[in-house]
Amino acid sequence: MIKTRTETIDGKTVSVTQLPGRRALRLKTRLIKIAAPVMGKLFDSLPAEKKSKRVSAGTSFDISAAHVGGALEKLAEHLAPDEYESLILETLSGTRIDGAEITPVSFDMIFGGELLFMYKVFWFSLKVQYEDFFENVGIGNILSQVKIPTQV
Repeated sequence: MIKTRTETIDGKTVSVTQLPGRRALRLKTRLIKIAAPVMGKLFDSLPAEKKSKRVSAGTSFDISAAHVGGALEKLAEHLAPDEYESLILETLSGTRIDGAEITPVSFDMIFGGELLFMYKVFWFSLKVQYEDFFENVGIGNILSQVKIPTQV
């Protein structure tokens, strides 16, 4: 069943409605193709003892800014700018900020000068779209435990 979740992010009300099943599946396939090399790069940055342990609830991983930079370089290798924009817009479809729907036209006005806010909304949208993926043990659990530095 399609659900809508609402959260306050940076003082703004953000509502995300899940995509229909097949559309969500196509988006997830795109995300996996893009994210796998990046996650591999981040995984490579973990100490050997963290790599060999089974991930469970409460496990956390600290990743340095240098490793995040390396992962972003890997992302740039696998993603053209138009593809990146398309992926963000697709992920944010069904998202409203203070009642205004995010569309290709409204995106520039809503997120102009606020790209960090956009990434927070993007992350929230991913969690809503694939909540079962993030709530269960698996790559979603690992991603939810990663502590990424706020300044690179």
